[in-house]
Parts: sequence; structure tokens; C-alpha cells
Amino acid sequence: MLLIDGDGLVYRAAFALETRFYEVDGKVFDTKKALLKYNPELKNYPVSRDVDNIKLLPKIVKACILKWRRQAGITSTKIYLTDTDIENNFRRQMNPEYKLNRKPVLDSEGRNAKKPLYYEEVRNILIDDWDAEVVTGYEADDALTINHRPGTIIASADKDLWQDGGLHLNVTTGELWECKSNPGKLKLGKRREKVVGYGFKWLCAQALLGDDIDNIPGLKGYGPVKVFNLLDKLETKQDIYTAVKKAYEKQERTDLIMNMNMLWMLREEGGYFDEEKI
Repeated sequence: MLLIDGDGLVYRAAFALETRFYEVDGKVFDTKKALLKYNPELKNYPVSRDVDNIKLLPKIVKACILKWRRQAGITSTKIYLTDTDIENNFRRQMNPEYKLNRKPVLDSEGRNAKKPLYYEEVRNILIDDWDAEVVTGYEADDALTINHRPGTIIASADKDLWQDGGLHLNVTTGELWECKSNPGKLKLGKRREKVVGYGFKWLCAQALLGDDIDNIPGLKGYGPVKVFNLLDKLETKQDIYTAVKKAYEKQERTDLIMNMNMLWMLREEGGYFDEEKI
């Protein structure tokens, strides 16, 4: 079975047909700047919604899913979506600052400008037409790793999922690959400006680097090169985690366990990160 990251699919499908424009007085303006040049009093004029594009959304969603099925060589799928109320997320309950930096930027219609115009339409298509499951208490990523077992493949472009062992389909590149989670591996970019990886080693690298998108602070002075040099040659989970723990202690940081839980993908419901089980 192909386990699909529905959150990512929503953005991919909706943005594929995104056209932001303003239609007023029989005229069409491609940008807000052009609209206000025409009439400065239209500051709060709503973005127009293309009815023809909305009608095409089910086809775009279907095309994405069928393409990923072919790439994975699997005909059955299960799609997961995250509950839109982040307060239901266990991470927010553990850490009130989690994703707090994701403040919505509203357009003139009061919509979140960081979300595609057809966000709700695509979510509804996934739920109504593809029986997508909306998970509460955790995130769609967690649902993927909870249900990831032999015979299943995770379909996503989210690097956070690379900590989980097993088969993955990168929906951006179409690459089908196997993640070996114990202990994992890191790779430094050609320009040494970033480090990527998979498995437990990648999870620990993220704990050092931090995650600006999710508002998880990294350690001061720990950039890609330093993190790579610290963890690359370590061969066991225990040694890797010990190195991270010492780095936190050296900076008198007491939030390691909390940050690991922010980054850790659940393997079972309620199965939070536990350093004693490493």
C-alpha cells in the first residue's frame, strides 16, 4: 500500500492551478499593484476565483495519485491529512511555541496568503473522493510512520520522514529508495551550505541544526559543517545521541528531550521519543 502525505498533496494540487487575479468593472488585473493603480480605493477587493480551475481540481488530484502509484508499483493507497486545528497536536501541547512562527499572512479577502486559494477544495476532494483520513492529536507525517511496515511505501517530499526506515517514494523526483534507519547517514552539500541525511543520524542532526519552519531552535554555532563533522563517523545510535546530548549540555540547554519529541515521527500512537529506548 502507498501511504500518501495528504498535506503535501493538497499544496501540490492546489498550487498547480493557482491563478491570482482581480476582476472588476469588466477588467482583469494580474496583480494587486495593478489593481490599486486602476483604483486606489480597492485595497480590500477580493481575489477572484477561477471556476474553471476549481472544476479541474479532481483531475489534478487523480493524476498525482495515479502517477505516484505507477512510480511505486502499487495500486492501493491510503491518504492522511492533519487536523487543521493545531491546538489538537500533541507537540503544541508539549511545547506552546511549536509552529508558533507560522502566523498567517492574510490577503484582502481574509484568506491565508501562504495557502493556495483552493486549499479547502482539495482537502474536501481527498476526503470525499479518496477516503482520506483526518488524524487528530498528531500529524499526517506521524500517521505515515505509524502505518509504515513491510509492504508499504511512504509517498512524500517531506525530509522529516527520512528518519523512518523502509521504502520511500520522493514525490518530487520520482525516486523510490530504501531508508536504512540504524544508524543512518549524513551527506554534506557540495557547497557545504547544508547537510541532509536519513535514519536516526538525520533525526539527531536536525536536533542540532534546529528547524526554523517549525520554530525549533538549534544550537548556537552548529551549522551544517560542524554537525556533519560531529556525527558523520559515529556508528551507533547510542554514540550519536550521546554526542548530541553533550552538545546541549555544553550550552546549558535543557530542551533536548522536548526538541526530539518535536522532530520525532511516531511509530505508534502515544509512542513519544524515549532516550532509554535508543
